[in-house]
Amino acid sequence: KNVIVASRRMQGVFLQVFSKFCHLPFLRGIQTQSTRTGLGGYWVSQMRKDIWERQRMENFESILQQQQFEGSMAVGVLDHDVVFWFGDLNFRIEGYDIHVVKSSHNTRCLYRSWQYGFFQSLNMVKKTEPVLEGFMEGPLNFPPTYKFDVETHTYDTSAKKRKPTWTDRILWVSAGRAPPYRPITLHYSSHMGFTLSDHKPVSALFCLHVSLKMVNVPLVTLEVEKEWTKFSDATVKLTVGLYKVIH
Repeated sequence: KNVIVASRRMQGVFLQVFSKFCHLPFLRGIQTQSTRTGLGGYWVSQMRKDIWERQRMENFESILQQQQFEGSMAVGVLDHDVVFWFGDLNFRIEGYDIHVVKSSHNTRCLYRSWQYGFFQSLNMVKKTEPVLEGFMEGPLNFPPTYKFDVETHTYDTSAKKRKPTWTDRILWVSAGRAPPYRPITLHYSSHMGFTLSDHKPVSALFCLHVSLKMVNVPLVTLEVEKEWTKFSDATVKLTVGLYKVIH
């Protein structure tokens, strides 16, 4: 059983964090922050490519600098043991026109080169921008997830004819205090069957070991003071955040 731990909405972005019910007693210090980006918090649809890339890097830097958390040793975003950064990061394939990209995808030619990042703007930027230093990603063993004609599996046929690319990404960085804090990517894939958007959704599954010192003392314990004499005595009611749970 899963329950919502936190949620946040900003314009067209809606993020929810879920947890298995059995993990709730061990969740502590949950905080959420949001940062307005772009020009005055509004996205600009038309912008010169070099200006747009510079703006994106400035947005990343603003998020890292402005988001502060209270009552914890991890005051800033990168102070945490592990940080996951995901969404439509809007990085593109560079160096080839749309015809080469489409034909290469269909024939698998050059696919391995893109998979290892030789022509991806994300990998190029990681070499020059300190804000992305240390961020890792699983292998791109799935087709480009953008841009599709809505309700189809066909790459963009509009007048703009955007090149297929991997704009939707899941990155992570570890503080490196100890090997257990480094996530292991078990699964990283797209879900090409969805057609509601011009993007195809992307998901990842990670294995992350947590120190026993962090979880061996639950915040809440239940002590039975007397024996149950009827079934109704075995019902425990409690409230976790805003969500009432009956066991």
